[in-house]
Amino acid sequence: MRELRVVSDDRYADWQAVYRDNVERIYRLMFAEVGNRADAEDLTAEVFLAALGPLRVSASVGEVRAYLLATARTVLARHWRATMGREITTIADDYPEPAAAEVAPSDAPARAEAVLAGLAGLPER
Repeated sequence: MRELRVVSDDRYADWQAVYRDNVERIYRLMFAEVGNRADAEDLTAEVFLAALGPLRVSASVGEVRAYLLATARTVLARHWRATMGREITTIADDYPEPAAAEVAPSDAPARAEAVLAGLAGLPER
């Protein structure tokens, strides 16, 4: 039986908050689908890069999470099409959370935080 969670109507303060709140969830999803750290990190980065343009920071937390999940589905379909020659577009809503030992520690979130901090320091165009 699926557990429903209430998502508040809160909004994220900025892109860093969107990333921090969702990166682990998207990474775990990708790791559960592809089964290796390198591909999971690459696919997670692709999801956030793809969502950066069309996603509004003013969207609610639930809307952001739904959009990231839809983007993850598209990125994963592109990955499977490139690697297996076929498009697989389903992601289980109740994907199993891998045990901590199964998920190799990743320094990708820290690297991405450094990039976001660097970008935040750049002058506006």
